[in-house]
Amino acid sequence: MSADLDSAGADEQAHSLPWLFRTIFKYDPDTGKIVLRFSEDGEFPELKTHDNVGYRRFHFMGKNYCVHRVAWAIQTGAWPDGEIDHINGDRGDNRWANLRAASPQQNSRNKAIPTNHGTGCVGVEKRVLRSGAVRWRATIHFNKRKIRLGQFATIEEAIAARRQAEVRYGYPSGQSRIDYSKILRVASEDGAEGRSLSPALGAHNFQTNLHEDASA
Repeated sequence: MSADLDSAGADEQAHSLPWLFRTIFKYDPDTGKIVLRFSEDGEFPELKTHDNVGYRRFHFMGKNYCVHRVAWAIQTGAWPDGEIDHINGDRGDNRWANLRAASPQQNSRNKAIPTNHGTGCVGVEKRVLRSGAVRWRATIHFNKRKIRLGQFATIEEAIAARRQAEVRYGYPSGQSRIDYSKILRVASEDGAEGRSLSPALGAHNFQTNLHEDASA
């Protein structure tokens, strides 16, 4: 079972849950929070918890539910029949603008970059050849196949190849697969101080995120 799904039965989900959740809970599309309609403080304490893969979940009437799926049911009046993708890669961000129906393939493509990722860009890895020379390999997954995009002399060339392939193979355009501060550190180690990284990363987004990283 996908981590995006929950333990309720399909028939119950399709017919009764949207009505039940709309009756008992209120969903704020601007904040992504779900609160009880009839309580003193409003917020249901268990909605604040996360599971081990980052989703907000809660137990209700003996069953386990993902908050983003409940939000979808409240907002649309229908239980989602597939997966719900968090557009920005943050599984705890359940604002309506951040949720969309997606196939399993689309959902898997939009995972946030791991905090321990080596280069700061998904699909780009550092390779040290037998000669000691450093090369940057770019890859992408499509239709359950790993496609090698080439090995490059600089990290920005590898990132550019990866991003071009994302467009070609229909990957989402969000920035969740880029860790700009990590890329700066890795590029600095590669001697990139005298080069401009903006063309590879997208000048506007790169400068914006550098500003955000510096002020964090």
